[in-house]
Amino acid sequence: MLLEQVSPTLLSMPLIICHRILEKLEPDDRLIIRKVCRILKTSVDNFGLHYNSIFVKICESTVSMYLLDDICVYYYDLDDVNLSVTYKGKETIIQGENFLKIAFEDLKIVTNETSSLVLHSYDRSGIFAFFISEQGCINVKSIKLNDFSFKEVLIILPMLNAQKLENIEIEYLYDIDNFKQITCLDQWRNAKIIHFYQNSPGIPIEDLFHIEEFTIYLQNLSVQNAIKIQDILMESSTFQKCTLYLRNDDPIELAKVFLPKYLGGNEHSIKYLTRFTIHCELLHRVSHFDRSQWKFSISNE
Repeated sequence: MLLEQVSPTLLSMPLIICHRILEKLEPDDRLIIRKVCRILKTSVDNFGLHYNSIFVKICESTVSMYLLDDICVYYYDLDDVNLSVTYKGKETIIQGENFLKIAFEDLKIVTNETSSLVLHSYDRSGIFAFFISEQGCINVKSIKLNDFSFKEVLIILPMLNAQKLENIEIEYLYDIDNFKQITCLDQWRNAKIIHFYQNSPGIPIEDLFHIEEFTIYLQNLSVQNAIKIQDILMESSTFQKCTLYLRNDDPIELAKVFLPKYLGGNEHSIKYLTRFTIHCELLHRVSHFDRSQWKFSISNE
């Protein structure tokens, strides 16, 4: 009797073949396949969903998670113990669960092998930080945190895989207290690019130049710190470029640290150590009583 020929299935194929098939699918398709069975769930988790960027908006009673330009998952708090989840127009009621807990459990899933994560908070309670801390390590290359308290950032950053995270961007951070607590984190120390878009009190200048590229706002850059920069540039093997927005009355004294014969001007560039270009530019002077804002940039060419 002839043996009946059985066609191979996805589950019976070698793992490398399975991964090649998953590679051809869109992230949303992988998310659907993940729900079929335990074996496919494991295969997808090992391969990753590979969303390019995920944007999450946190409000007092809702979380909106944008996976693609036209795809969003909405989580609504119904009455503290029940929630509504809407995805592709289909609403599901989940009883006995907190909407933040479910949202961040899902976030842990969809950020598997995701390049960029943006978190924007419109909520001042800070309770969501507790739920994200419950999810363990989040694997992304780039994180942007917008409108969070200092304490929340201290909770969120350690939840990111320090060995994978390369880019940190922070904007509208409030209630800043002892910024050294952030610069001591492995996530900060291992990052290649850091952009901090606001006044940054208490950041030691030496905690910046191990980074390949950074942007930061400072109320004032002292001549002493300019001398530290000069010393760091002479020894650094990793630094590529930085932009400092300063509120110094006049950065001429700073420029003279690098070029003693500099005479001044609203915009100027100087060459330093043959490989660095230092550019200083007056951006605006708000009033006679307000200090000018200068853009002070250094690049390794």
